[in-house]
Order: sequence, then structure tokens, then C-alpha cells
Amino acid sequence: GRARLILLDGSIEANLIAEPVFKAVVPGRYAGLDDDEREDILREFEKIMRGIPLHSILRVVTASPAVQKEVEEAAYRVVGEEDEGEYRKPLLAVSAMERLEQGVSITALISAAKASGITLVSVAKRSSARSHFQSMRPDIALVQRFTRGPGYTKPRIQDVPVSGYILRAASRLLGEDVEGNIVLTTLYARLADGAAPLRIELIGTPTQGEIEDLLETLAGISVWGYPYPLRRAHELAKIGRADLEAGLRAIGFLPEMTGREALGE
Repeated sequence: GRARLILLDGSIEANLIAEPVFKAVVPGRYAGLDDDEREDILREFEKIMRGIPLHSILRVVTASPAVQKEVEEAAYRVVGEEDEGEYRKPLLAVSAMERLEQGVSITALISAAKASGITLVSVAKRSSARSHFQSMRPDIALVQRFTRGPGYTKPRIQDVPVSGYILRAASRLLGEDVEGNIVLTTLYARLADGAAPLRIELIGTPTQGEIEDLLETLAGISVWGYPYPLRRAHELAKIGRADLEAGLRAIGFLPEMTGREALGE
């Protein structure tokens, strides 16, 4: 039968291994967060997340605009909105909080999916990874170049270490039994003739039969070789030119519309 799936756009691996960026080049010097500020960011993040049911599959932290706003406000509390001389620090603090948010959310989702017997799958249309074929060119480019029809590559199984900073936050929020390494199976596949290849990641070590069942399920919900739920999510999340201009006007970056624009004035 068809597998019960949670589909993620992008890469589980990339979201788990990437440490937050704590330093950035500023003309003539570096801007960076010191050890105390990093610890403050971790504490502020924990305060925000304490009231959120991270183990609930239906509540993915990164999907909440309200939580996103809290994350940004907490980052500014740590370093201030204006930091003359090191003006990149507020941006670094926000970025660090967002990385924690993404990493802990995915860690919680992995835990919940395992407990519920649901397969967690990430699908990426683009990837710069080179670990599958150990080539100078990206793996997905090689699959694009040397394959044609539907099918998949030999799966690659690896232990993916969770970023230390993310692991600390996840352990405090989800419990000490959070795994520091995630077993991840990676493969590349085409779901239809003429479709672009996809990088697919699965948690655990699925059998060949389970992989083929998964690909059959994905093909059955795909349009032009790409899963429709993810395509639809892209469409709903896309910001059009009109929406962008409205947002810029709302914050005073563009002048307000006067009605003369329709007349070409």
C-alpha cells in the first residue's frame, strides 16, 4: 500500500548540520556575537519555545508568523536594534535564532514522525551536494546529464551529525534522549519521463521495497514529475510584484499610490 508521508521541501541534512553564522565581514573589521550573546540567544529561544507543543506533528514551529515575530524581537533584545560600529550584529542574532528555530523544528518533527510510524521525506529540486558520487560536479547535475527516464540511484546511507548549537537547544526542549546523529538515506530519482531529477532524503534505512513504494506514491501525487503538494505550497508562498510593492509602501519605502499611476502619470 501507499506510505503515510510528511513531505518537506529542501534538505533535512542541510537544516540539521548547519551551524548559525556568528560572524560576518564588515568593511575593515568583523562583526560577531560573543560567547555571552550566544548563550543569551539560546536562553531567549528556549523561553519562546517552552509554550509550544513541539512534539505535535500538526504544529511546525517555522510555520507560525507569530513565533517568527517573537524570535526577531528576542534577537533584538540580546544585541539591540542599533549597534553602532557593529551594525551587522542584529542581523546575525536574528539569523542565529532562525537557524535554531528551523533545526529544532525539524528535530521535533523527526521525533514525532518516528513515534507515529509516519515516513518523513524531503524533496529538493536543486542541490549542490557532491557526496553521492564524489565528483567535482553536483550529484543532481550528473543525474540530469546521464539519465533519461524514470528511476532512481543506489541509495546512500549516512549518519548525519546534528549541529552542536541546535542539539543543545533541542535537548533542553525535547528531552535528553534527542539523538545527536540522524540516520539518513539519500537518493536521486526521476518520477516521470522528461521530468527533472530530484534529491530525496528519508529518515532511517528503508528497504528496496519501501523505497519503490515511496517513489510510486510520490509519482502518483506528482505533476510533471514534482509532488503537487510541494508545488502548491510554493504557489501559496510566492510573493508577487504587487504584494511586494504593497509591503514596501506599508513600511514607507515606496510612496503611496495616488490614483494617477493608472493614467500613466
